[in-house]
Amino acid sequence: MPSQRSRRSVLAACTALLAAGGCLGTESDPPATGTTTTVAQTDTTTTTAEWTDTVRPDVGTVWVTDSVAHTAMVDSRMVSGSPDGTQLVFASYVDESRVDPEAFSLVVDGERYAPKPPADTYADFETIANSTDRVADDESVTGFVVDVRDTVDSATLEYGEAWSHDLSNPQRERLTGDPSFEVREFTLPDTVSPGDSLVADLTVANVGTGPGTFRATVPRATVWPTLIERDVAAGESVSFSTRITWSASDGAPLDRLAGEEYELVLSWPDGRRSERLTVTEQSTATDA
Repeated sequence: MPSQRSRRSVLAACTALLAAGGCLGTESDPPATGTTTTVAQTDTTTTTAEWTDTVRPDVGTVWVTDSVAHTAMVDSRMVSGSPDGTQLVFASYVDESRVDPEAFSLVVDGERYAPKPPADTYADFETIANSTDRVADDESVTGFVVDVRDTVDSATLEYGEAWSHDLSNPQRERLTGDPSFEVREFTLPDTVSPGDSLVADLTVANVGTGPGTFRATVPRATVWPTLIERDVAAGESVSFSTRITWSASDGAPLDRLAGEEYELVLSWPDGRRSERLTVTEQSTATDA
């Protein structure tokens, strides 16, 4: 890993350095795609780095989510969900020693939340950074666990008294419910050759009380697991197809799998579902 990753790994192990950031300035409801806000950088020069009332952190992306992808073991990604009745607010920020992570806070309708360490969020901030394109190489990830509400009139990320940033309307909406997902369909082809790709058909229903993102992986049958993501509104379902690059796991030689059945396991925070398929001769196909 680059040196930045090593530095961020140290930060991720220090719970005192885990905090959530937001956009610079006091803008209200900036344009957002989905629930992600990308923050324009401004001049962060200060005369006294240790004073939170003069430091303006260099914050990148802010997003609200109910689940995160994280590394559960070597070469295997799993998906972890937020605790029941809560949502997660994450932010990326440039790692600079003059920023005091404990000075961040999130204020939702007058209730102030302090940043949470990984054990409290059911998520490893460092591996979130490694598994999402929202985070640049020189950035760290911080976050909050927020209680869901029927309505949210205001939600603001703050850093001491130096600056604040209002979450957008779509982001606030994600704080008003607790999504939960059921997989109604998960079908695969009857056969697959090691090294080829296959198409899985899924139907996913959100049976919870708020909008969310269905995230799942197929961790047991691929060296590099496929992460499956779809936004689903509360009370609705979506049907879609996704391509999975298939190869052997657990160190099994490819030539030993020919003619055998193999189980592909779809895992998501609310459950798991598996399908079996037969492995044919090793393919020379180059598709991915």
